[in-house]
Amino acid sequence: MKDDLLAVTRAQLTNLGAVTRAIRAASTPRIRQRALLNAGATVARQWFDVVRPALEKAGFHSDTIAGFSSRFEALLAVTRSQPMKTAYLSLLSDISGRYVPEIIHQIEIGSFTSVTGLSIALTSMVSQSMKETTSTKRSAVLALRLSVDVSS
Repeated sequence: MKDDLLAVTRAQLTNLGAVTRAIRAASTPRIRQRALLNAGATVARQWFDVVRPALEKAGFHSDTIAGFSSRFEALLAVTRSQPMKTAYLSLLSDISGRYVPEIIHQIEIGSFTSVTGLSIALTSMVSQSMKETTSTKRSAVLALRLSVDVSS
C-alpha cells in the first residue's frame, strides 16, 4: 500500500511541477489560455478523484487531507476564471511546497500508519492486560477461599 500511495502522490507532484512550469512560461500577465487552465483543473481533480480517496483509505491524517482539499478547491476555482499569472503561480507554489513534507515524506516514513497501529496495539495490550488481571484476581480469590476452607 505504501508503494501505491507513493506512486499516486509522486505522479500528482510531477503534474503540479509540469503545470507550474507551463504557467511560468506564459508570456502574458493574465492566464487566458484554455490549455493552461485545464491543466490546473486536471491536477485539482486528480486530488479529489485519486489521491484523496487513497490517502483516506490508508488512514492518513484527516487534518492534512482537509488542508490540501481546500487548497485544491482554490486551484479549481482559479481555473474557472482568467487569473493573474502571479496568483496562479502563488497557489501552485503553496501546494507544491507543502506537498513533499506534509504528504510524501509522511508516507515515506510511515508516520501516519504508526499512530493507527500504535492505537490498535495499545488497545490490544490493555485488553490483554485486563484479561490477565481479571484472571489473576480470580485465581487469588479462589486460592484465598481454598486456604480459608482448608484452615476451617
